[in-house]
Amino acid sequence: EIARRNAAKADAPRVPTTQPEPTDPLGFASLLWERTLQYGSKVADSLSDEAPAKPTEDIVVLGSGWGAAALVGALGSNGERVTVVSPRNYFLFTPMLAGAAVGTVEYRSITQPVRSLNKHAAYVEATATAVDTERKVVVCEAVVCEGSQCSIDEFELPYDRVVIAVGATTNTFGVPGVREHCLFLKQIQDADNLRKALGNAFERASLPTLSADERRRALSFCVVGAGPTGVEFCG
Repeated sequence: EIARRNAAKADAPRVPTTQPEPTDPLGFASLLWERTLQYGSKVADSLSDEAPAKPTEDIVVLGSGWGAAALVGALGSNGERVTVVSPRNYFLFTPMLAGAAVGTVEYRSITQPVRSLNKHAAYVEATATAVDTERKVVVCEAVVCEGSQCSIDEFELPYDRVVIAVGATTNTFGVPGVREHCLFLKQIQDADNLRKALGNAFERASLPTLSADERRRALSFCVVGAGPTGVEFCG
């Protein structure tokens, strides 16, 4: 009987004891950034194919978002001078903004300084206000502060080629009252404002002077939009 049982155990299929490897929660984000860098390299190659680059060619990139960051990371290896103009001195990984708004991740975890994107590129913290294609210059404005006094300095940057990658503003799709009464979620400051507003709502709801209806109203939230940002924030 013992021999029969041992033989049955030997013939039984074995269940693997190794656990499956955990999935990477940032797998999609890493893949998205990898594809963006590949696209930036293709754009940089197309710029080189259009005309032979001069050793001292000046390329001015306006913006520090996805398109600009990917392109800047692929430029400068052929000797051209690359200058990035943006009022924001960091690249923002926007898919994680919803997490930053509720404290899942911190702001420093989803930003990368523009100067670290490419050691060959220079950065100017300013806003481009006009592009003069006849004179081939970009008109910029920078806020310069000394102590408590601030002023606006205007200057021009010459270019041989200019890349406009400044992005776009938030689209309300014509929903009445959104722009006047809602908090947006597109920049770091937006996430910070939203985090403070959520904290204030929970603190207000904890006051003992509130009725049940007032507490329910303080803890009622409305998300306008069901795109990636809205869905991620709801989750």
